[in-house]
Amino acid sequence: MIIKSAMRGNGGQLANYVLNDPKNDRAELLDMRGWTAATLKNALRMSEAIAHGKTHCEKPFYHVSFRLPSGEVLNPEQWEHCADALEKRLGLDDHHRALVMHTYRGEKHLHVVWDRVDAHTLKAVNLAFEHLRCKETARELERELGLQRVRDEKRE
Repeated sequence: MIIKSAMRGNGGQLANYVLNDPKNDRAELLDMRGWTAATLKNALRMSEAIAHGKTHCEKPFYHVSFRLPSGEVLNPEQWEHCADALEKRLGLDDHHRALVMHTYRGEKHLHVVWDRVDAHTLKAVNLAFEHLRCKETARELERELGLQRVRDEKRE
């Protein structure tokens, strides 16, 4: 499994990317947890306004994509389990979250956007060593779900 991640700002642009990227055959919003807004774009804009006004956080979103090696398949519950596992490892439990499934050339991959700002404390979560935690989570999920192990080009 490949997990790519980035801290992001510009919620409107991020929503457009995950919902309307023209290179994908299909994009489907699976879940929007925690937000009261009717659309993902409005939810991310609202979170961004709160982050800038209350925390001065320039990049309030944590955006991750989960990809499988070609030919591997997961069911919807397994994809959600992947998001849950990384969320727990990073300490983003109970943070606002959106799950968007993309289909590209017949293969699925999952995008997850978390609001880094805790809704109760209005403090942004510091995600120190998050790239390492993504790699560790990917290896654990490969073992747990019986997926082909992705080679780490930098180490091998």
